Amino acid sequence: MIRVSLIFVSVLLMTCSDATIFETESVTMRSVKNGISVENKTLDIVYFQAIERETSALVDWAACADPQECEGVLPGNRRMILFDDILGYKAGKAVIVYWWNLEKQNDETHRVVNFQSAVVKP
Repeated sequence: MIRVSLIFVSVLLMTCSDATIFETESVTMRSVKNGISVENKTLDIVYFQAIERETSALVDWAACADPQECEGVLPGNRRMILFDDILGYKAGKAVIVYWWNLEKQNDETHRVVNFQSAVVKP
């Protein structure tokens, strides 16, 4: 189980720059009127969690490893994360969006792989 520690988040925040659009080969995140649009450009489901940046330093969470319970974006699709659904969100505050994939194990459980994050400004 992956735990996000205060040290990890602190280092992450020092190395990330804020953007209203964040794009990689696998995802595009775009700040829009009511939230953040997440586009999955891969052939696998992309799972995600969004937390307001200052709040992220205060919470202890683990990336979801159960595909039946995780929030995800199907391959080639987009999904909106409403600002109202973002943990700790306050108007105008930056959000950290974490995303990852799941890899099925021999015992039928899943393992978090390709864990990444970006800071997105509203």
